[in-house]
Amino acid sequence: MNVSVPASAATPSRVSVSLASTGWRYTPTVTNTSPTLCWLRAHRFTSGSTVYMCVALMLAAGLAACSGATTASLPTTAHESLAASPTALPTTAHESLAASPTALPTSYGVPLGHLNWGHGTYGAPRTDAELRTASAGTASDISRTTRRVIEVATRHIDLPVAVVVTIDREGVVFSDPRYRASDAAIQSISDLYLWAVCARAAETSVAARCTERVVEGLDTWSNTYRSTGNPINDSYLVPAIQAVDLACPVTSPERCARWRRWILDLALRGDEFYAKVKPTDGRYANNWASWRLLIRGMAGAVGDDSSLVRSTRDLVTAHVTRNLRADGSSVDFHERDSLHYHVYALEPLVQLALFVPDAIDPTSATSIESGLLFLRPFVLGERTHVEFAQTKVAFDLRRKQAGDPVFADSLWNPKDARPLLRLARTRFVTVRAWTTALVDEDYAPRIKQLAALHEP
Repeated sequence: MNVSVPASAATPSRVSVSLASTGWRYTPTVTNTSPTLCWLRAHRFTSGSTVYMCVALMLAAGLAACSGATTASLPTTAHESLAASPTALPTTAHESLAASPTALPTSYGVPLGHLNWGHGTYGAPRTDAELRTASAGTASDISRTTRRVIEVATRHIDLPVAVVVTIDREGVVFSDPRYRASDAAIQSISDLYLWAVCARAAETSVAARCTERVVEGLDTWSNTYRSTGNPINDSYLVPAIQAVDLACPVTSPERCARWRRWILDLALRGDEFYAKVKPTDGRYANNWASWRLLIRGMAGAVGDDSSLVRSTRDLVTAHVTRNLRADGSSVDFHERDSLHYHVYALEPLVQLALFVPDAIDPTSATSIESGLLFLRPFVLGERTHVEFAQTKVAFDLRRKQAGDPVFADSLWNPKDARPLLRLARTRFVTVRAWTTALVDEDYAPRIKQLAALHEP
């Protein structure tokens, strides 16, 4: 990429940008003439979409540093080192930008990540610049929900990072000490997501502190947690996978690569786990497989492994055929006699459709939609269901005996489906009409923000 500036201008108003290896043509305009940073907004003529790029130019003295040259070379990738330049941008948000009154984080204008975080201006992938602008306002759902995430992130900023070598929730009753230890770690995982959003969307000083915490947290988890491949236990890591995607642009390429290897290892362990499971095992057809495929698909997207995403798409196609019947009811509903588990089987499939759309083909999407529509009469109160009354799973009975209220013989509460449907209505049109009443403030900050980011 080359940037051409008028040799006679100390603070040029026009800059020419070209990328030789592509068919892109730019006519950028300078939107900030800070002595250190020049922020360019370039319009792609072919489609009208907007590309944001940050160009580190020493506008006051840089031309002299270039010996009067009218063209300055820029890195061709976001991770290319700028160390050779005395006016290079900081490589992480830890580096001080205090010298410039208009300083912005080094990732400013960069897409949020490799996952699908929704689309903003001109249908382009959302950037941290857009999210930062939104967090300063109050007019939109994205503004309100992002501000709330930042508020909670700063409130939790000094909390310790709790971590375990393995999460032990599957097959463990809620009174077991292992369950409780895992609970503390799961809360810490939620903080990773909050800190990662804060690192990309908060004002500079707050973003720097959040960057420190999310880097510390992801280092701790990636160096400690070792997956057994059990998808139910690993399902609690989904916010950590999202945090890796969001945090990579504000850390070093080497650290990002380590995190991504850890995420890809989750998918590998899941494959190894399923290699030992017989095809006739119920875990090939129930919610276990749904969660395995979400982890697998998200790992492929975040880890930039397109072959993993493609093979996940094939596995999803086979899975929804096994899991969902023609009327939309799931294997989980029939085995457990539980809408709770029907919802639990759909949650990862809906998230996969949102965050890794390439992993869901149209036929699979239609099947998932039918599973959501199966819930409609229960959500609207037209039908009721007593949970676990005829369950075929012995562990459900054990949890009943342990006093776990989730597994008591009681009527299913439609509130159980709120997080699922709040996200699903952003993707599945037929769900929107009968879930309008679910659009309120009574959600965890992360769910509210994810729904706002994906609203059409």
